[in-house]
Amino acid sequence: MRTSCVHLGFTFSFVQTYVESKVESLEDQLRKMKTQVDDLTRTNGELVNTRNRLTTENGDLQRQVRELETNYGSFSKNRGQLQSQLDDAKSKLEEEMRV
Repeated sequence: MRTSCVHLGFTFSFVQTYVESKVESLEDQLRKMKTQVDDLTRTNGELVNTRNRLTTENGDLQRQVRELETNYGSFSKNRGQLQSQLDDAKSKLEEEMRV
């Protein structure tokens, strides 16, 4: 009976050491995963900030494009009017030169 108690004590000690080793290993993995989660959370925050900044910039650029399109339309209209005035002035000049 005494031999089996010693044997059980040895087995218990071995199992306890094994379990403690596994617990330490799992705690290590948990610490690493927490660090990864923190890094990913930080990266996600940076990406959200970048997305928000780019969304704002995109809105500003779209507004500028609309303004440029409006200005271009006005420019084209004015150009056409000026070209017509120039053509009229040339015609009048040619008529005056013939007379």
